[in-house]
Amino acid sequence: MLLSRAWHTDELFGFAESYRPSWLSIGLGTIGALAAAVVLPQYAILRHKQRPWTDLGTPFWGHTLTMLKVGVDMWVDLIISRVERQTGRPFRSVLRYAGFQHAVIMRYDVYRDHVQKLDQAGDLVPDLPPPFVKLLGKSSILNMRASFQAGLTPQHRRIRSKVMRALAPAQVLQHRAGMQQVSRRLLEDLASASQAGSAPFEPIAKSFAMSISARLIVGEELSGEYLQEMEACFVDILAGALSPPLDLGRFSAFGRAMQARRKLLPLVKKMMAHPAVSRTALGELLLAGEEGEPLTLEEIVDTVVTLLLAGQITTNHALVQLLVDLHKHPEEVQLIRAESEKDFGSIEQDSHTLRVIKESLRLTPPINVFRRACPGRAVSLGEAGVVPAGCSMAPLLRDLDDRSWNPARWAALPLDHLLVFGGNQPHSCVGRHLALLELHIFVRELCGTYTFEVLEAEEQSMMGLKCWKDGLPVCLERL
Repeated sequence: MLLSRAWHTDELFGFAESYRPSWLSIGLGTIGALAAAVVLPQYAILRHKQRPWTDLGTPFWGHTLTMLKVGVDMWVDLIISRVERQTGRPFRSVLRYAGFQHAVIMRYDVYRDHVQKLDQAGDLVPDLPPPFVKLLGKSSILNMRASFQAGLTPQHRRIRSKVMRALAPAQVLQHRAGMQQVSRRLLEDLASASQAGSAPFEPIAKSFAMSISARLIVGEELSGEYLQEMEACFVDILAGALSPPLDLGRFSAFGRAMQARRKLLPLVKKMMAHPAVSRTALGELLLAGEEGEPLTLEEIVDTVVTLLLAGQITTNHALVQLLVDLHKHPEEVQLIRAESEKDFGSIEQDSHTLRVIKESLRLTPPINVFRRACPGRAVSLGEAGVVPAGCSMAPLLRDLDDRSWNPARWAALPLDHLLVFGGNQPHSCVGRHLALLELHIFVRELCGTYTFEVLEAEEQSMMGLKCWKDGLPVCLERL
Protein backbone atom coordinates (compact mmCIF):
# COMPACT_ATOMS: atom_id res chain seq x y z
CA MET A 1 0.00 0.00 0.00
CA LEU A 2 2.80 2.38 0.90
CA LEU A 3 4.66 1.48 -2.30
CA SER A 4 1.52 2.04 -4.36
CA ARG A 5 0.95 5.49 -2.77
CA ALA A 6 4.61 6.42 -3.33
CA TRP A 7 4.35 5.38 -6.97
CA HIS A 8 1.29 7.54 -7.53
CA THR A 9 3.03 10.47 -5.81
CA ASP A 10 6.11 10.10 -7.98
CA GLU A 11 3.88 9.91 -11.05
CA LEU A 12 2.10 13.12 -10.01
CA PHE A 13 5.36 15.01 -9.46
CA GLY A 14 6.69 13.71 -12.74
CA PHE A 15 3.63 14.98 -14.58
CA ALA A 16 3.98 18.40 -12.90
CA GLU A 17 7.61 18.66 -13.93
CA SER A 18 6.93 17.60 -17.50
CA TYR A 19 3.87 19.85 -18.02
CA ARG A 20 4.69 22.94 -20.08
CA PRO A 21 1.65 25.18 -20.62
CA SER A 22 1.37 26.86 -24.01
CA TRP A 23 1.08 30.61 -24.40
CA LEU A 24 -2.48 30.03 -25.62
CA SER A 25 -3.49 28.20 -22.44
CA ILE A 26 -1.80 30.86 -20.30
CA GLY A 27 -3.65 33.60 -22.19
CA LEU A 28 -7.00 31.84 -21.94
CA GLY A 29 -6.46 31.18 -18.26
CA THR A 30 -5.58 34.82 -17.61
CA ILE A 31 -8.62 36.04 -19.55
CA GLY A 32 -10.82 33.60 -17.64
CA ALA A 33 -9.43 34.77 -14.30
CA LEU A 34 -9.94 38.43 -15.20
CA ALA A 35 -13.47 37.74 -16.45
CA ALA A 36 -14.29 35.92 -13.23
CA ALA A 37 -12.85 38.79 -11.17
CA VAL A 38 -15.18 41.22 -12.97
CA VAL A 39 -18.32 39.10 -13.40
CA LEU A 40 -18.44 37.44 -9.97
CA PRO A 41 -18.83 40.75 -8.07
CA GLN A 42 -21.67 41.64 -10.46
CA TYR A 43 -23.67 38.59 -9.32
CA ALA A 44 -22.44 38.34 -5.71
CA ILE A 45 -25.13 40.83 -4.70
CA LEU A 46 -27.75 38.16 -5.44
CA ARG A 47 -26.96 36.59 -2.06
CA HIS A 48 -28.99 39.38 -0.43
CA LYS A 49 -32.43 37.78 -0.29
CA GLN A 50 -34.44 40.90 0.59
CA ARG A 51 -32.98 43.07 -2.15
CA PRO A 52 -35.33 45.05 -4.44
CA TRP A 53 -36.52 43.57 -7.71
CA THR A 54 -33.30 42.93 -9.63
CA ASP A 55 -32.22 43.30 -13.25
CA LEU A 56 -28.43 43.03 -13.66
CA GLY A 57 -28.40 42.97 -17.46
CA THR A 58 -25.81 41.00 -19.43
CA PRO A 59 -22.65 39.53 -17.84
CA PHE A 60 -19.80 42.02 -17.45
CA TRP A 61 -21.54 44.95 -19.20
CA GLY A 62 -24.84 44.88 -17.34
CA HIS A 63 -26.92 47.76 -18.75
CA THR A 64 -23.91 49.95 -19.57
CA LEU A 65 -24.07 49.72 -23.36
CA THR A 66 -27.83 50.31 -23.49
CA MET A 67 -27.53 53.31 -21.17
CA LEU A 68 -24.78 54.87 -23.30
CA LYS A 69 -26.68 54.18 -26.51
CA VAL A 70 -30.11 55.58 -25.62
CA GLY A 71 -29.17 57.97 -22.79
CA VAL A 72 -29.94 57.86 -19.09
CA ASP A 73 -33.43 59.38 -19.39
CA MET A 74 -34.73 56.91 -21.96
CA TRP A 75 -32.91 54.04 -20.25
CA VAL A 76 -34.71 54.80 -16.97
CA ASP A 77 -38.04 54.78 -18.86
CA LEU A 78 -37.18 51.36 -20.30
CA ILE A 79 -36.22 50.02 -16.87
CA ILE A 80 -39.45 51.28 -15.27
CA SER A 81 -41.59 49.81 -18.06
CA ARG A 82 -39.83 46.46 -17.77
CA VAL A 83 -40.26 46.32 -13.98
CA GLU A 84 -43.97 47.13 -14.19
CA ARG A 85 -44.49 44.65 -17.03
CA GLN A 86 -42.73 41.77 -15.27
CA THR A 87 -44.00 42.40 -11.74
CA GLY A 88 -47.52 43.53 -12.62
CA ARG A 89 -47.21 46.33 -10.02
CA PRO A 90 -46.45 50.06 -10.14
CA PHE A 91 -42.74 50.83 -10.06
CA ARG A 92 -41.20 51.40 -6.64
CA SER A 93 -37.54 50.40 -6.95
CA VAL A 94 -35.14 48.26 -8.97
CA LEU A 95 -31.59 47.03 -8.42
CA ARG A 96 -29.61 47.35 -11.63
CA TYR A 97 -25.98 47.11 -12.79
CA ALA A 98 -24.58 49.75 -15.15
CA GLY A 99 -21.31 51.60 -15.44
CA PHE A 100 -19.79 48.62 -13.58
CA GLN A 101 -21.65 49.62 -10.41
CA HIS A 102 -24.78 48.41 -8.65
CA ALA A 103 -27.45 50.97 -7.83
CA VAL A 104 -31.02 50.86 -6.55
CA ILE A 105 -33.15 53.24 -8.61
CA MET A 106 -36.21 54.33 -6.63
CA ARG A 107 -39.14 56.69 -6.76
CA TYR A 108 -38.57 59.93 -4.87
CA ASP A 109 -41.36 59.16 -2.40
CA VAL A 110 -39.58 55.90 -1.47
CA TYR A 111 -36.45 57.95 -0.72
CA ARG A 112 -38.48 60.53 1.21
CA ASP A 113 -40.27 57.94 3.36
CA HIS A 114 -37.37 55.58 4.10
CA VAL A 115 -34.00 57.19 3.30
CA GLN A 116 -34.24 60.96 3.74
CA LYS A 117 -33.88 60.90 7.54
CA LEU A 118 -30.61 58.99 7.18
CA ASP A 119 -29.45 61.58 4.66
CA GLN A 120 -30.35 64.44 7.00
CA ALA A 121 -28.53 62.74 9.89
CA GLY A 122 -25.30 62.33 7.92
CA ASP A 123 -25.46 58.52 7.72
CA LEU A 124 -25.21 58.59 3.91
CA VAL A 125 -22.33 59.61 1.66
CA PRO A 126 -22.41 60.96 -1.91
CA ASP A 127 -21.72 58.24 -4.47
CA LEU A 128 -20.90 60.04 -7.72
CA PRO A 129 -19.21 58.23 -10.64
CA PRO A 130 -15.39 58.04 -10.17
CA PRO A 131 -14.53 60.61 -12.89
CA PHE A 132 -16.77 63.23 -11.24
CA VAL A 133 -15.31 62.52 -7.79
CA LYS A 134 -11.75 63.06 -9.00
CA LEU A 135 -12.49 66.13 -11.12
CA LEU A 136 -14.63 67.91 -8.53
CA GLY A 137 -12.00 67.43 -5.80
CA LYS A 138 -12.21 66.17 -2.24
CA SER A 139 -13.28 69.61 -0.95
CA SER A 140 -16.30 69.81 -3.27
CA ILE A 141 -19.56 70.07 -1.36
CA LEU A 142 -20.95 67.44 -3.75
CA ASN A 143 -18.33 64.90 -2.60
CA MET A 144 -18.47 65.44 1.17
CA ARG A 145 -20.63 63.75 3.75
CA ALA A 146 -23.25 66.23 4.97
CA SER A 147 -25.74 66.53 7.80
CA PHE A 148 -28.30 68.92 9.27
CA GLN A 149 -26.85 68.21 12.72
CA ALA A 150 -24.56 71.03 13.86
CA GLY A 151 -20.94 70.02 14.39
CA LEU A 152 -21.19 66.66 12.61
CA THR A 153 -19.85 67.76 9.21
CA PRO A 154 -18.17 71.14 9.90
CA GLN A 155 -16.20 71.49 6.64
CA HIS A 156 -19.25 70.87 4.46
CA ARG A 157 -21.37 73.23 6.58
CA ARG A 158 -18.72 75.99 6.39
CA ILE A 159 -18.22 75.77 2.61
CA ARG A 160 -21.92 75.36 1.83
CA SER A 161 -22.86 78.33 4.04
CA LYS A 162 -20.39 80.59 2.24
CA VAL A 163 -21.61 79.42 -1.17
CA MET A 164 -25.24 79.95 -0.13
CA ARG A 165 -24.37 83.50 0.95
CA ALA A 166 -22.59 84.14 -2.35
CA LEU A 167 -25.60 82.81 -4.31
CA ALA A 168 -28.33 84.36 -2.16
CA PRO A 169 -31.27 85.88 -4.10
CA ALA A 170 -30.18 89.46 -3.40
CA GLN A 171 -26.65 88.72 -4.65
CA VAL A 172 -27.91 86.94 -7.76
CA LEU A 173 -30.36 89.72 -8.66
CA GLN A 174 -27.48 92.19 -8.84
CA HIS A 175 -26.34 90.39 -12.00
CA ARG A 176 -29.73 90.70 -13.71
CA ALA A 177 -28.66 93.43 -16.14
CA GLY A 178 -25.58 91.45 -17.14
CA MET A 179 -27.69 88.34 -17.78
CA GLN A 180 -30.04 90.35 -19.99
CA GLN A 181 -27.10 91.73 -21.93
CA VAL A 182 -25.63 88.26 -22.53
CA SER A 183 -28.99 86.78 -23.57
CA ARG A 184 -29.64 89.63 -26.04
CA ARG A 185 -26.22 89.28 -27.64
CA LEU A 186 -26.48 85.50 -28.01
CA LEU A 187 -30.02 85.66 -29.41
CA GLU A 188 -28.94 88.30 -31.92
CA ASP A 189 -26.11 86.00 -33.02
CA LEU A 190 -28.54 83.09 -33.31
CA ALA A 191 -31.04 85.13 -35.35
CA SER A 192 -28.28 86.29 -37.68
CA ALA A 193 -26.95 82.75 -38.16
CA SER A 194 -30.43 81.33 -38.77
CA GLN A 195 -30.98 83.63 -41.76
CA ALA A 196 -29.23 80.96 -43.82
CA GLY A 197 -32.13 78.62 -42.99
CA SER A 198 -31.42 77.44 -39.44
CA ALA A 199 -28.79 77.46 -36.71
CA PRO A 200 -28.12 75.06 -33.80
CA PHE A 201 -29.44 76.19 -30.42
CA GLU A 202 -27.32 73.93 -28.18
CA PRO A 203 -24.09 76.00 -28.59
CA ILE A 204 -26.06 79.13 -27.62
CA ALA A 205 -27.33 77.45 -24.45
CA LYS A 206 -23.80 76.32 -23.55
CA SER A 207 -22.36 79.80 -24.07
CA PHE A 208 -25.14 81.39 -22.02
CA ALA A 209 -24.69 78.98 -19.10
CA MET A 210 -20.90 79.38 -19.09
CA SER A 211 -20.96 83.17 -19.42
CA ILE A 212 -23.45 83.63 -16.59
CA SER A 213 -21.65 81.20 -14.26
CA ALA A 214 -18.33 82.93 -14.90
CA ARG A 215 -19.82 86.41 -14.40
CA LEU A 216 -21.39 85.40 -11.11
CA ILE A 217 -18.30 83.65 -9.74
CA VAL A 218 -15.61 86.13 -10.80
CA GLY A 219 -17.60 89.21 -11.83
CA GLU A 220 -18.10 90.95 -15.16
CA GLU A 221 -14.68 92.63 -15.15
CA LEU A 222 -12.73 89.45 -14.43
CA SER A 223 -14.91 87.19 -16.59
CA GLY A 224 -14.10 89.33 -19.63
CA GLU A 225 -10.39 88.87 -18.96
CA TYR A 226 -10.39 85.19 -18.05
CA LEU A 227 -13.55 83.77 -19.67
CA GLN A 228 -11.82 82.21 -22.69
CA GLU A 229 -9.26 80.41 -20.51
CA MET A 230 -11.96 79.20 -18.10
CA GLU A 231 -14.16 78.02 -20.96
CA ALA A 232 -11.28 76.13 -22.62
CA CYS A 233 -10.47 74.40 -19.33
CA PHE A 234 -14.09 73.56 -18.71
CA VAL A 235 -14.60 71.95 -22.14
CA ASP A 236 -11.85 69.45 -21.31
CA ILE A 237 -13.15 68.95 -17.75
CA LEU A 238 -16.67 68.15 -18.96
CA ALA A 239 -15.37 65.71 -21.60
CA GLY A 240 -13.29 63.97 -18.92
CA ALA A 241 -16.24 63.72 -16.55
CA LEU A 242 -18.07 61.65 -19.18
CA SER A 243 -15.14 59.30 -19.90
CA PRO A 244 -13.49 56.35 -18.10
CA PRO A 245 -11.18 57.54 -15.26
CA LEU A 246 -7.98 56.60 -17.09
CA ASP A 247 -5.31 59.28 -16.63
CA LEU A 248 -2.90 59.04 -19.57
CA GLY A 249 -2.12 62.73 -19.66
CA ARG A 250 -2.94 64.35 -22.97
CA PHE A 251 -3.52 60.91 -24.52
CA SER A 252 -6.87 60.31 -22.76
CA ALA A 253 -9.96 62.47 -22.23
CA PHE A 254 -9.75 62.07 -18.46
CA GLY A 255 -6.04 62.89 -18.49
CA ARG A 256 -6.69 66.08 -20.45
CA ALA A 257 -9.44 66.95 -17.97
CA MET A 258 -7.04 66.60 -15.04
CA GLN A 259 -4.51 68.79 -16.86
CA ALA A 260 -7.22 71.42 -17.43
CA ARG A 261 -8.15 71.27 -13.76
CA ARG A 262 -4.55 71.92 -12.76
CA LYS A 263 -4.49 74.95 -15.10
CA LEU A 264 -7.31 76.48 -13.04
CA LEU A 265 -5.07 76.77 -9.97
CA PRO A 266 -2.81 79.62 -11.23
CA LEU A 267 -5.86 81.17 -12.91
CA VAL A 268 -7.75 81.31 -9.62
CA LYS A 269 -4.68 82.73 -7.89
CA LYS A 270 -4.56 85.59 -10.41
CA MET A 271 -8.25 86.33 -9.90
CA MET A 272 -7.91 86.23 -6.11
CA ALA A 273 -5.19 88.89 -6.30
CA HIS A 274 -7.30 91.23 -8.46
CA PRO A 275 -8.90 94.19 -6.62
CA ALA A 276 -12.25 93.59 -8.37
CA VAL A 277 -12.62 90.16 -6.75
CA SER A 278 -14.13 91.71 -3.61
CA ARG A 279 -17.39 92.36 -5.50
CA THR A 280 -17.82 88.76 -6.70
CA ALA A 281 -18.95 85.37 -5.43
CA LEU A 282 -15.29 84.36 -5.35
CA GLY A 283 -14.65 87.32 -3.06
CA GLU A 284 -17.38 86.09 -0.69
CA LEU A 285 -15.52 82.79 -0.33
CA LEU A 286 -12.40 84.68 0.77
CA LEU A 287 -14.14 86.41 3.68
CA ALA A 288 -14.24 85.25 7.28
CA GLY A 289 -17.63 85.53 8.94
CA GLU A 290 -20.30 83.72 10.89
CA GLU A 291 -19.76 80.70 8.63
CA GLY A 292 -16.13 80.36 9.74
CA GLU A 293 -12.69 81.00 8.33
CA PRO A 294 -12.11 81.90 4.66
CA LEU A 295 -11.83 79.01 2.25
CA THR A 296 -8.38 77.62 1.55
CA LEU A 297 -6.97 77.69 -1.98
CA GLU A 298 -7.79 73.99 -2.45
CA GLU A 299 -11.36 74.53 -1.23
CA ILE A 300 -11.78 77.52 -3.54
CA VAL A 301 -10.56 75.65 -6.64
CA ASP A 302 -12.81 72.67 -5.85
CA THR A 303 -15.76 75.02 -5.28
CA VAL A 304 -15.16 76.93 -8.53
CA VAL A 305 -15.00 73.65 -10.50
CA THR A 306 -18.16 72.41 -8.75
CA LEU A 307 -20.14 75.58 -9.47
CA LEU A 308 -19.03 75.70 -13.11
CA LEU A 309 -19.75 72.02 -13.73
CA ALA A 310 -23.11 72.00 -11.95
CA GLY A 311 -24.18 75.28 -13.51
CA GLN A 312 -23.21 74.23 -17.01
CA ILE A 313 -24.93 70.83 -16.91
CA THR A 314 -28.17 72.05 -15.31
CA THR A 315 -28.76 75.40 -17.02
CA ASN A 316 -27.58 74.23 -20.43
CA HIS A 317 -29.84 71.17 -20.56
CA ALA A 318 -32.78 72.93 -18.88
CA LEU A 319 -32.65 75.81 -21.37
CA VAL A 320 -32.64 73.52 -24.41
CA GLN A 321 -35.51 71.44 -23.02
CA LEU A 322 -37.47 74.61 -22.23
CA LEU A 323 -37.18 75.73 -25.85
CA VAL A 324 -38.45 72.33 -27.02
CA ASP A 325 -41.39 72.53 -24.60
CA LEU A 326 -42.29 76.03 -25.83
CA HIS A 327 -42.19 74.70 -29.39
CA LYS A 328 -44.60 71.91 -28.40
CA HIS A 329 -46.90 74.34 -26.56
CA PRO A 330 -46.97 77.57 -28.62
CA GLU A 331 -49.86 78.94 -26.56
CA GLU A 332 -47.36 79.49 -23.73
CA VAL A 333 -45.22 81.76 -25.91
CA GLN A 334 -48.02 84.30 -26.25
CA LEU A 335 -48.64 84.36 -22.49
CA ILE A 336 -44.93 84.83 -21.74
CA ARG A 337 -44.69 87.54 -24.41
CA ALA A 338 -47.57 89.42 -22.77
CA GLU A 339 -45.63 89.76 -19.51
CA SER A 340 -42.11 90.12 -20.96
CA GLU A 341 -42.01 93.86 -20.20
CA LYS A 342 -43.33 93.51 -16.66
CA ASP A 343 -40.87 93.80 -13.81
CA PHE A 344 -40.57 91.21 -11.06
CA GLY A 345 -39.44 92.06 -7.55
CA SER A 346 -38.11 88.65 -6.55
CA ILE A 347 -36.85 85.51 -8.25
CA GLU A 348 -39.72 83.37 -6.93
CA GLN A 349 -42.47 85.94 -7.63
CA ASP A 350 -45.35 84.13 -9.31
CA SER A 351 -45.72 84.66 -13.06
CA HIS A 352 -46.75 82.58 -16.03
CA THR A 353 -43.12 82.54 -17.17
CA LEU A 354 -42.02 81.01 -13.87
CA ARG A 355 -44.85 78.46 -13.97
CA VAL A 356 -43.77 77.31 -17.44
CA ILE A 357 -40.16 76.99 -16.26
CA LYS A 358 -41.21 74.93 -13.24
CA GLU A 359 -43.41 72.67 -15.35
CA SER A 360 -40.57 72.01 -17.80
CA LEU A 361 -38.22 71.18 -14.91
CA ARG A 362 -40.85 68.92 -13.32
CA LEU A 363 -41.41 66.83 -16.42
CA THR A 364 -37.80 66.73 -17.67
CA PRO A 365 -35.25 67.66 -15.01
CA PRO A 366 -31.73 68.28 -16.37
CA ILE A 367 -30.39 65.81 -13.78
CA ASN A 368 -32.49 62.66 -13.46
CA VAL A 369 -31.13 61.27 -10.17
CA PHE A 370 -28.77 61.97 -7.31
CA ARG A 371 -26.76 59.17 -5.70
CA ARG A 372 -26.13 58.22 -2.08
CA ALA A 373 -24.74 55.17 -0.29
CA CYS A 374 -24.86 53.93 3.30
CA PRO A 375 -21.51 52.19 3.94
CA GLY A 376 -22.30 51.10 7.48
CA ARG A 377 -25.50 49.10 7.09
CA ALA A 378 -28.34 47.96 4.87
CA VAL A 379 -31.24 50.36 4.32
CA SER A 380 -34.85 49.19 4.38
CA LEU A 381 -37.19 50.62 1.75
CA GLY A 382 -40.27 49.02 3.29
CA GLU A 383 -42.20 46.97 0.73
CA ALA A 384 -39.73 48.11 -1.96
CA GLY A 385 -36.96 45.88 -0.52
CA VAL A 386 -33.68 46.31 1.35
CA VAL A 387 -30.64 48.08 -0.11
CA PRO A 388 -27.43 46.13 0.71
CA ALA A 389 -24.82 48.01 2.74
CA GLY A 390 -22.63 50.19 0.53
CA CYS A 391 -24.86 49.84 -2.53
CA SER A 392 -25.63 53.08 -4.35
CA MET A 393 -29.13 54.53 -4.07
CA ALA A 394 -30.49 56.70 -6.89
CA PRO A 395 -33.76 58.56 -6.16
CA LEU A 396 -35.48 59.79 -9.32
CA LEU A 397 -36.08 63.53 -9.57
CA ARG A 398 -38.86 63.18 -12.15
CA ASP A 399 -42.56 63.32 -11.37
CA LEU A 400 -43.69 59.84 -12.42
CA ASP A 401 -47.36 60.24 -11.47
CA ASP A 402 -48.64 63.06 -13.68
CA ARG A 403 -46.99 63.40 -17.09
CA SER A 404 -49.47 65.95 -18.45
CA TRP A 405 -48.40 69.50 -19.30
CA ASN A 406 -50.13 71.94 -16.94
CA PRO A 407 -48.17 75.03 -15.78
CA ALA A 408 -51.25 76.26 -13.88
CA ARG A 409 -50.58 73.65 -11.19
CA TRP A 410 -47.76 75.89 -9.89
CA ALA A 411 -50.22 78.58 -8.82
CA ALA A 412 -50.87 76.46 -5.72
CA LEU A 413 -47.68 74.39 -5.37
CA PRO A 414 -44.60 75.71 -3.52
CA LEU A 415 -41.16 75.67 -5.12
CA ASP A 416 -40.06 72.90 -2.73
CA HIS A 417 -42.41 70.59 -4.62
CA LEU A 418 -39.96 70.77 -7.54
CA LEU A 419 -37.83 67.65 -7.08
CA VAL A 420 -34.99 68.75 -9.38
CA PHE A 421 -33.52 70.95 -6.61
CA GLY A 422 -33.10 67.97 -4.28
CA GLY A 423 -35.76 68.62 -1.67
CA ASN A 424 -35.15 68.75 2.07
CA GLN A 425 -31.69 67.20 2.34
CA PRO A 426 -28.23 68.65 3.12
CA HIS A 427 -27.03 68.42 -0.49
CA SER A 428 -30.00 70.29 -2.00
CA CYS A 429 -29.15 72.65 -4.86
CA VAL A 430 -27.28 75.78 -3.71
CA GLY A 431 -27.78 77.48 -7.09
CA ARG A 432 -31.53 77.15 -7.54
CA HIS A 433 -32.16 80.92 -7.45
CA LEU A 434 -29.46 81.50 -10.05
CA ALA A 435 -30.87 78.75 -12.30
CA LEU A 436 -34.42 80.11 -12.10
CA LEU A 437 -33.29 83.67 -12.83
CA GLU A 438 -31.16 82.59 -15.81
CA LEU A 439 -34.03 80.66 -17.37
CA HIS A 440 -36.52 83.44 -16.58
CA ILE A 441 -34.46 86.19 -18.21
CA PHE A 442 -33.53 84.17 -21.29
CA VAL A 443 -37.03 82.90 -22.07
CA ARG A 444 -38.58 86.37 -21.59
CA GLU A 445 -36.02 87.88 -23.95
CA LEU A 446 -36.64 85.10 -26.48
CA CYS A 447 -40.45 85.23 -26.44
CA GLY A 448 -40.66 89.00 -26.07
CA THR A 449 -38.36 89.84 -28.99
CA TYR A 450 -38.51 86.96 -31.47
CA THR A 451 -40.67 84.42 -33.19
CA PHE A 452 -38.98 81.05 -33.39
CA GLU A 453 -39.41 77.58 -34.81
CA VAL A 454 -37.66 74.34 -33.88
CA LEU A 455 -37.08 72.56 -37.18
CA GLU A 456 -36.23 69.14 -35.74
CA ALA A 457 -36.25 67.94 -32.12
CA GLU A 458 -34.74 64.45 -32.15
CA GLU A 459 -33.16 63.27 -28.91
CA GLN A 460 -29.78 61.53 -29.01
CA SER A 461 -27.23 60.32 -26.47
CA MET A 462 -23.65 61.41 -25.88
CA MET A 463 -22.00 59.09 -23.33
CA GLY A 464 -25.39 58.67 -21.65
CA LEU A 465 -26.26 62.39 -21.52
CA LYS A 466 -29.14 63.67 -23.61
CA CYS A 467 -28.28 65.83 -26.59
CA TRP A 468 -30.12 66.79 -29.78
CA LYS A 469 -29.57 65.88 -33.40
CA ASP A 470 -27.66 68.62 -35.26
CA GLY A 471 -27.59 70.68 -32.06
CA LEU A 472 -31.37 71.35 -32.21
CA PRO A 473 -31.75 73.45 -35.40
CA VAL A 474 -33.95 76.52 -34.95
CA CYS A 475 -34.98 79.59 -36.92
CA LEU A 476 -35.39 83.00 -35.24
CA GLU A 477 -36.93 86.20 -36.58
CA ARG A 478 -37.25 89.49 -34.76
CA LEU A 479 -40.81 90.63 -34.13
